[in-house]
Amino acid sequence: MSEDRDLEAKEEEASLDSAVEAATEHDLEREAAHKQGLIEKETREHGLDEG
Repeated sequence: MSEDRDLEAKEEEASLDSAVEAATEHDLEREAAHKQGLIEKETREHGLDEG
């Protein structure tokens, strides 16, 4: 029984770690997309995208 509880605790911890990692990755991707949008906006405003 103790081994079952240990396994469950490890699985729960791994699941939590995975969720935290996914949330962090999502935040980084969102921030990068926002920065890219700002760069594109400034590029358009300064007419630098006209070739």
